[in-house]
Amino acid sequence: MLAAFLLSFSTFEHFIYLSAEFTEQYMEDRRCGWAKNDVLKVYAMRNYGYVFHLPWMPFNLPVLLYLRFIHYSITLAWTYQDVTIVIMSSYLTMRFGQLFARVEAARTLRLPSSFWQEIREHHVILCELLNRTNHMISPLLLSSCFNNVALISYFALHSLKTQHFVISYVYFWCCVGFLVGRTSLVLLTAGEVHRTMERAVLTLHRTPSEGWCSELERYDVQLRSEESTLGGLKMFEVTRRTAFTIASLIFTLELIVIKFSRQAGANTGVPANCSQLAFSQD
Repeated sequence: MLAAFLLSFSTFEHFIYLSAEFTEQYMEDRRCGWAKNDVLKVYAMRNYGYVFHLPWMPFNLPVLLYLRFIHYSITLAWTYQDVTIVIMSSYLTMRFGQLFARVEAARTLRLPSSFWQEIREHHVILCELLNRTNHMISPLLLSSCFNNVALISYFALHSLKTQHFVISYVYFWCCVGFLVGRTSLVLLTAGEVHRTMERAVLTLHRTPSEGWCSELERYDVQLRSEESTLGGLKMFEVTRRTAFTIASLIFTLELIVIKFSRQAGANTGVPANCSQLAFSQD
């Protein structure tokens, strides 16, 4: 359900973006006297000038639709990688939670060493699964964090920009809210694996002394010595504190970007009025 909601909202956000983009394009066409021309051609030549301004690539509708499809696919891929991380992290948290629920239930009971040996063996199997999963999704986790930090910084920089149309205002804040919520969900879900491990250590420390045995002691040492967390290609580990670290990083980046943008000038990188391109060549 969560994956379907994230992917559906990503599609909804993309269509709001298209609506805002076409609205701004249409109003600029009227202001610049382009409304009498082919609207789709003007839109394609301005937004995809790096394609349709090529000598061997005249404007045609199939190529425009293909470019729009690529744009939509990339937008969906950003969300899909976050969905993959959330699903895999939730599954690992659930499996470790099931194991630690057995530990919690047996904490006050006098059980033979064979029970704790079985618990320890199951824990080793789950740790191997965690390591293999981390090896597969750590590039996705690194890419997700970098992309989300860059996008949040970009939207925060443009948060003071005046939105001239209602649809542009709705798109901007829908996109910001969805991006912040998605980033928080990824970081908190991935960090829940480490938090589950910490709760298991505290549970073992509350075990009465009469229920303590050599296998339980080995299991306690194993829990305290292992680093069972998800990470991004060994560059960082994802815990609950990672979310606050990334928030402080975004705040620092914003201060730096705002400082340099003021030094460069307010109109640097902004296309001129009634420009033939929707992007600046500065």
